[in-house]
Amino acid sequence: MQIDKNDFSSADKSSYLDSLFFKDENISENGIEFLKHIDDYKSIISQNFMDNHPLDIKSVSEKFDTQPIDGVNWLEYNFKGFPIIVSITNISQMQSDIKTIKIKILTEIYSK
Repeated sequence: MQIDKNDFSSADKSSYLDSLFFKDENISENGIEFLKHIDDYKSIISQNFMDNHPLDIKSVSEKFDTQPIDGVNWLEYNFKGFPIIVSITNISQMQSDIKTIKIKILTEIYSK
């Protein structure tokens, strides 16, 4: 399934990400990979910067916490059934958070 970037009438549908992240009632391989990338990011940041940048690490842990929410899998809670435009916004916010954390860490490193 492809998304036509110029077809704004499909922005209110959830079928694209639902089919990408889920298979029947389970998380698909793509969904598992997406979660793995988030968890790997948290792990790498924590391992490399925990001693010198504890506030930023706490921020990473909070912003990218993929634990179940109210007993529902994080991916399902945040993406399943949501219009694609909402999911794009959520992913864009994650990208922005990553850039902000990167800038904070780099600023602190270069200021020393």
